[in-house]
Amino acid sequence: MYLRKPDFAEDLERAKLSSLDESEFYQLLKKHHGEEEIAEALAQNPSCPFRLFSKFYLYMNDAAVLNPNLENYMAQEYWDNVTSGASTRYYGRSANGISESEPEAYRVKFVLLYGEGGYQRYVMSLDAIPEAHIYMAAASKSAALRKVVAARADLAESLYKKLSVDSAKSVRVVVAQNPSISSSVSALLAQDKDIDVLKALVSNSSCSDEARVLANACINKKAAAPLVDVQKQSFHSLVRLAGDSFADSAMLISLAEHNEPCVRFLVGLNANTPVQVLSRIANDGEEWVRAAPAFNPKTPANVLGELAKSTSKDVQVGLASNPSIGLDLAVGFVDFFCDEALCALANTTEYDAVLDKIASGTEESELKSGKTWRYFLCDTLRRSKTGKFLRSNSGDGVRHLFVSNIASKSGKCPEDLLSHYAYYCFDRYSRNPRVALSLLEGQPYVDPEEFADWKVDKWLSDRTAPGYVAKYFVHSDDKRRRVQAVSSRSIQLVDLLLLVLDDDINLRKRLAVRRDLNRFMIEMLARDEKSGVRELIANNVITPAVVVKSMEGDKAATVQVRVSERSTSSSEATCIGSQLLNKGLATERSRLARDTRDKNILQELARDRAASVRVQVVLNHQTPEQVIDSLCCDVDSKVRAAVAYRINDSDLCYKLLGDSDHEVRLSAAKNRHWYSAGNRLICDARFLAFAVDSEDEDIRGIAAEFSADPDVKSGFMNDSEDTQLRLVKNRSLTAQEKIAFVKATSNQKVLEELAWKTESEELFLIVASKITGTYRSYSIENHWDMLALPHIQDSLCTHPLSRIRIAVARQNTLSPFAQATLLQDTDEQVRKLVLQR
Repeated sequence: MYLRKPDFAEDLERAKLSSLDESEFYQLLKKHHGEEEIAEALAQNPSCPFRLFSKFYLYMNDAAVLNPNLENYMAQEYWDNVTSGASTRYYGRSANGISESEPEAYRVKFVLLYGEGGYQRYVMSLDAIPEAHIYMAAASKSAALRKVVAARADLAESLYKKLSVDSAKSVRVVVAQNPSISSSVSALLAQDKDIDVLKALVSNSSCSDEARVLANACINKKAAAPLVDVQKQSFHSLVRLAGDSFADSAMLISLAEHNEPCVRFLVGLNANTPVQVLSRIANDGEEWVRAAPAFNPKTPANVLGELAKSTSKDVQVGLASNPSIGLDLAVGFVDFFCDEALCALANTTEYDAVLDKIASGTEESELKSGKTWRYFLCDTLRRSKTGKFLRSNSGDGVRHLFVSNIASKSGKCPEDLLSHYAYYCFDRYSRNPRVALSLLEGQPYVDPEEFADWKVDKWLSDRTAPGYVAKYFVHSDDKRRRVQAVSSRSIQLVDLLLLVLDDDINLRKRLAVRRDLNRFMIEMLARDEKSGVRELIANNVITPAVVVKSMEGDKAATVQVRVSERSTSSSEATCIGSQLLNKGLATERSRLARDTRDKNILQELARDRAASVRVQVVLNHQTPEQVIDSLCCDVDSKVRAAVAYRINDSDLCYKLLGDSDHEVRLSAAKNRHWYSAGNRLICDARFLAFAVDSEDEDIRGIAAEFSADPDVKSGFMNDSEDTQLRLVKNRSLTAQEKIAFVKATSNQKVLEELAWKTESEELFLIVASKITGTYRSYSIENHWDMLALPHIQDSLCTHPLSRIRIAVARQNTLSPFAQATLLQDTDEQVRKLVLQR
C-alpha cells in the first residue's frame, strides 16, 4: 500500500510554482505517485510540459481544464492525438503504461471509474496503491474485482471484516485463504454458512485455533446433515445448483439421479462432477443428455470412445468441441461425423493431422464454390505455408475460428495479425514458436493491439465478427458487446451452453433465435423464467414439435399464441386472443400484435384498451383491411396516424388528411395510395389539389417533391425554404424548370443543391452569381467539369468570393483572359497559384 511521504505538504506547495523546471514535474509526480493532490497541482501549473499535460488532460480532465495555459496547449500541433481519449481497455501488463512499482494515483482512479474489468483487476493487484482507491475497489459491484482486493496482504482490519461478510461466496473464500487475516477476522469467517468458505479457512495457516475448531465443527455438522432434498426444489433452483462451478461432489451425485433431463445434463457438464457420475450420464436414457459428458474435458477417454459411436448430432458436436480429445480419436471422428461436428472439430483441434484429413476429404465442387467452411479451411491451410493470411482475415472467411487458430501458431504469420491475436486470443498466440521463444526470455514478441471500436461494433452488429473476437467478447465483462457477441455466426456452441443460465434477459433472447442450438439449450429456453424468451424459442423453427407441444399450457398467453401459430386451429387462436385481451403487460401484448401472423388474434387485439397494442395491430401486415378501417376514428392520435399510413380506402384516407392532429395528417399524406411509380410521381388529383392549398408546410413539401404538374412545381418555387428544398429533390424537374427555379429564388441552400453536379452551364453561372456565402460556394468551387470550361473561367475569375477564384486558379488549364486577370488578383494565394503553374 502507498504511504504518504513526510514532506508531502512542502512538495504540494512546490508543485504549484510556475517556475518549476520540466524535470521537477516528473520528479514530484514519481516521488508522490500515490497523491492525487500533487497530480492536480501539476496539471494546473501553467509551466507543465505538453507531454505530461496531455496525460493529465486524458486521465484527470476536471483538473487539467483549469490550467490557465490551456489554450496554448490546445494550439499545439499534436493536440488532436491528445483529445482522442484515454484507453479503458486492458492490453496486458506490458502495454498499459502504468508502473507496477509506482502506479500514479490519478491513472489508477481513472481505471477504477472507467476501465474494463481486466484493467481494474490489474491495477488493484499492484502493491503501491493508495488506501482510498483500495476502498473504492472494495465497494465495486464486480465480485471479480472485490476478490482481487480480498487477496491483498495490506488491508486494514475493518476492510478484511467487511469482505468476510461479502454477498459473493467467491470473495469470502479468498478472504478465508488470505494468510494476512487476523484472529478476529478468522472468528467472523468461522461463522460462515458456506462449507467452501469454512474449508478454505481451516486450510489457512493464519487461522486461529479457536476459529479452526469452530469451522471444523460446522464442516462436520454439514457433512453429517442430510443433503438438500433436490426433489422438492423448483426447476430453476435445481439448474442453478447443477450449473454452479462451486457445487460440491455430494450435491452433484444427488442431482445426477434427478428425473429432470436438463439437471442431469448440467451435472454432466460440471467440472466438479466425479468421473463415475460422468460415466453414468454418458449412458443416460435421453440421448441428448449424453452430449453433456461429451463436452466435459474431465470425461475419461474410454467413455469418450464409447460416445463416439453415437449418431446423435448433439453428442458428435460435444465430442468435437472437447479439447481433451486425443489425436487417434479425433482422426477417427473425421470419417463419420456430421458436417456441423466436423466444423466444430476444425475450430477446436490442436492437431494438424486432423485438419489435413478434413481438408483432404473436401470435394472439388466445394473448393470451386468458395463459400463453404471447408473451402476456407483448405484456403487457410494453403496460406499457412506462405504466411499470406491477411486475405483469409477478410470477407466470409474471417468468421471461422480455425482461421486464427492456424494463423496464430504459424511461424510465417504477419506481425500485424499477431498483435491482434496477442490481445484477443493470447493462449493461441503464445503457442507460436517465435512468440514462445520471446516469452521464455521475458519479452513480449509484439505489443497487443485491439481493433478500432467502430470495426468491432460493425462486426458484432452485423454478426460477422471473427471467431476469436466473438469468443473474446462473449467471455468478457463488457455487457453490451457480450450480448452482441452471442448473435455472431462464428461463435462456438461450447461457448454458449451455460449462457442459458445468464441473468441478462437480452442475452437469452438472442440465444433463443439462433438456429444452431442443441436440444439442452432449447429445453432450457423453453422453460425460461421470462415469457419473452419462451415466445422466441416457441417461434424458432428448430424447436422440435415435442417441445412446442409441452409449451401449450404456458402461463403466459403471449407464449400460448406463439404455440398456437405452430400447432392449433384458428378457433383456438381466437380463444387465446380473447384471454389475452387487456390482460398482463401492455408491452407483451404490443410485441405479440407486432409479430403474430394470426388474423383472428389481430382482430381480437384491435379492441385492446392500450393504444400501443392497437398501433401494432394496424402496422402488422397480416391485419385484415376491415380491422384497419374500423380504427380510423380511434380516440388516440397515434392509432389514427398508423391507420392513415396503412389504410387502402381512398375516401377514409382523404378524410384523415383533415384530422386535427398534425402527425395524422402527415401520415395520410404519405399513404402509398396517392403515389405511383415507386413514390416518384403523385397521380391522384384530389390529393394534389388538397396539398397545394394546405396550410401544413410538411404536406406542401410532399407535393413539391413528388408532383409532376409544371404549374404546381412553378408555384412552389417561391414557397418556404423547407418546401423549396423538397422541390429540389423532385426527380421530374426539367433543366428549364431548374433554371427558372434558380432565377426565382435567392435561398443559398436551395441554390447550392441545384448547382450540385449540374450539367447546365446557364444554371451553373446563375447560381455562381447568386452565391454570397463561402459555406454555400462548395458546389461551385468543386464542380471541376464546369470550372475547366474557358468561358466559365472568364466569368468566374472576377467573382467576389476568393474561394471561387482560388478554385479557378487551381485548374490544369486556364483561358488567357482568366490567367491574366488572376495574376492581378488582390488575394496573394490566387496570384501564387497562377505563378506556380
